[in-house]
Amino acid sequence: MALLDKEKAFKQQRIKQSYGSLTGGEKAAIFMLSLENEHASTLFNLMEDDEIKTLTLTMSKLGAVDAEIVSHLLAEFAAQKSTSGPLVGNADATERLLSAGFDSDRVDAIMEDIRGQGSMQLS
Repeated sequence: MALLDKEKAFKQQRIKQSYGSLTGGEKAAIFMLSLENEHASTLFNLMEDDEIKTLTLTMSKLGAVDAEIVSHLLAEFAAQKSTSGPLVGNADATERLLSAGFDSDRVDAIMEDIRGQGSMQLS
């Protein structure tokens, strides 16, 4: 039984070392590859061509990525989002997000539809 524990500890250490050596671009590539195609496509549509080329080049060079590294990356992402405080879902936050990816006329049209419909708070 002690041998199995040592092997497990060694594997976890190897994964931590491998994860620690990933660049930000490699983490972004792994994250994109972990998404459903529709969600990844939505993000690509928000990027400039040079960003897409850089990211997809990194994606194409990743090779096989251990499932535990993917899990570690997604857990890190979730932890960062959960420690940054509560998410605020309101018209201002929504408008800021939309403005990052759409022209002002489209943002205005979308926001016009949702303004005045009240707010909902999740606890």
